[in-house]
Amino acid sequence: MPDATLSVTIPADTWMADVSTSFPDATFRVLTVLVDGDDGFGLLEVRSERPLAVLARLESCADLVTVELVSADDRTAVVHLETSETDLLDPVAAAGVPIQTPFVVEDGVVVWRLTTPNDRLSDLGGHLADAGLTYRVESVTESGEDAPGRDAVLTNRQHEVLAHALDAGFFDIPREATVDDVAAAFDVSKSTASDTLRRAQRNLTEWYFETAGALE
Repeated sequence: MPDATLSVTIPADTWMADVSTSFPDATFRVLTVLVDGDDGFGLLEVRSERPLAVLARLESCADLVTVELVSADDRTAVVHLETSETDLLDPVAAAGVPIQTPFVVEDGVVVWRLTTPNDRLSDLGGHLADAGLTYRVESVTESGEDAPGRDAVLTNRQHEVLAHALDAGFFDIPREATVDDVAAAFDVSKSTASDTLRRAQRNLTEWYFETAGALE
């Protein structure tokens, strides 16, 4: 089952976009969230140099029905929120995908971590697109007992050669190591080293697109 991390641009006309872009250096962590019909409830942690200023901004948002301070110190505040604006979470609910909490919002972007079957991830991608939400897939990996491990993707030799090439700077820009350097490290010909690297990269690329394709 895939584990996916998505970054989603929050619509500019929402309270969360307004507050987080007004305080771009602040970090907002949604500790808990519940959507019940048209209403949303949650605990929000604010980490900022000016947490009380952020709180004042939250209190001015028309879509926030309730803003109650739970705790605060010089850099952190925790507030209980009730909102009538749940559009951001509607695609997630429609796809039946649970979001792991806490999740982070910074400067108008929310990062979600999801573990759900491929078909639900595919549905989520469709619902996000239908809602006009811009998102980026940050990572997709497999979880669970049936997840393919490294040995299911790369042979031991491919893993060793690829790891050495990475450490040596073969993939750096500008490149710090050549195929000849990799070949010398394993006492093989240049063509053998090149072939091993290309096969390893192909296997990883195929695995990535087979997994990430669930969101297309």
